[in-house]
Amino acid sequence: MADWQQRIRSLAATGWVFLCHLARRYHADGCQTRAAALTYVTLFAVVPLLTLTFAAFSLVPSLGDAGTKIQQLLLDALVPAGNPQVTEYLFDFARRARSLSTAGGLLLVVTTLFMLRTIE
Repeated sequence: MADWQQRIRSLAATGWVFLCHLARRYHADGCQTRAAALTYVTLFAVVPLLTLTFAAFSLVPSLGDAGTKIQQLLLDALVPAGNPQVTEYLFDFARRARSLSTAGGLLLVVTTLFMLRTIE
């Protein structure tokens, strides 16, 4: 057998061993569960953060058009494309957050910060 064929077989065997090891470690470390948990926590941290941002922009009427543009930029970056239902829920959540008491608003801020810290 030619030398180059032996090298290709050796590389293929090494690659296969690596992929098997990678799959074993992936399952042993619970990567799928960790990824799901990270997605869940991120979702619950980003929604209050967006709500606070939207509420802050709505409280400062002098921002006017700039606030609307920033909100649209955030929505384009964070909300899946073509999903107006998510946008509707965010705006509804922000509308309800504006009616929070001071203590409720502070609790929302603290919760958001702790969840964002958990992500890092």
